[in-house]
This record gives sequence, structure tokens and C-alpha cells, in this order.
Amino acid sequence: MSGAPRILPPQMVQRLHRAMGRGQRVVGIGSRVEVEVRGELPEQWQIVSPDEADVRRRRLSTASPLARALLGHAVGEEVVVQLTVAGHCAATILRID
Repeated sequence: MSGAPRILPPQMVQRLHRAMGRGQRVVGIGSRVEVEVRGELPEQWQIVSPDEADVRRRRLSTASPLARALLGHAVGEEVVVQLTVAGHCAATILRID
């Protein structure tokens, strides 16, 4: 991967602006997030760039389906994670550090 900056999609930028305007803390790059995927124990991840991703260290790439779903959302929100073309699951944000 090159060191070129990544550009967020327009809908992500709009979601971040709305959340920040309401004074909410939202998931962004560098956030440490605790999430609960339905039927599973809560997990903690740090959202990082693809170059920094390391599953063993609980560092999740912004290119992953879970990170893409979490970005721009706040504690208590439920997001839909698109796993495959036909499959998805719900995850709830429990904490953001």
C-alpha cells in the first residue's frame, strides 16, 4: 500500500459532520471501540489505516466491513455490517475511547 492519503466517501463526511454538530463522540480513525455483534461476546478494536491493520493486536483496517460500518457512529447506535453480497449482521457500539 502506498502512503497516499485516503479520501472518505461523501456520505461518511456528512455523517461525521452531523454527529460532531450534535456534540457526540463518534468512531473515527484511531478510535478504540467496544462492539457487540448479536449473539457474541463484546470485542474491542482500534480503527486504523489499512497499512497499520493487525488482527492479532486488535487493530482493524478502515477497509474492513466492520470498520466501514462503525465509522461516524456513536455509542448506543446499532450498525449493519455487510459481510458478503448476501449476508449481513448487526453490531452495537458499547464504548468509544
